[in-house]
Amino acid sequence: MKTSILLVLLISASLLAQAPARPGRTITPTRQVAEFSDLEHQWMDALQHNDRFALDHLLTEDFEILTPLAANAVDRDEFIEAVTGSLKLQSYGISQMTVHDFGDTAVVNFFINTKGQFRGRDSSGRYFVVDVWRKSGNRWEAAVRYLSKASVASAAQPRPNGRQ
Repeated sequence: MKTSILLVLLISASLLAQAPARPGRTITPTRQVAEFSDLEHQWMDALQHNDRFALDHLLTEDFEILTPLAANAVDRDEFIEAVTGSLKLQSYGISQMTVHDFGDTAVVNFFINTKGQFRGRDSSGRYFVVDVWRKSGNRWEAAVRYLSKASVASAAQPRPNGRQ
């Protein structure tokens, strides 16, 4: 009898461990953070090396980017043309990534520190990025990027811990 109960508990525990994450749940540092970190690095490497082929592969056909500096959203073709011709990205570093999984859609946010120029002007700094990724077959493609310069104050503020 004790063996049967132990066997049921072990099987139940293994099934629970294999259960997929609930859609909408924030996932931190896990397989999904590693997966999207890799995709974000592929994207930034493509920008750094002016790699149109890689950008074509990573972005949806209806991709757009929104920033506080642009009056309107910038579409995929305009984005690729602008960055492969005018962006000189010397270095970057991604930090504080989180992934929100909604099944065939994932929302990824992070901070990025960059050093470089865009259209001959210094564009170095710390930015807050929110990317919306869509599953296309068995691979992910970026559908929307929201990009905003992060203030020094936002980088230095501690996260709430519920004890304040």
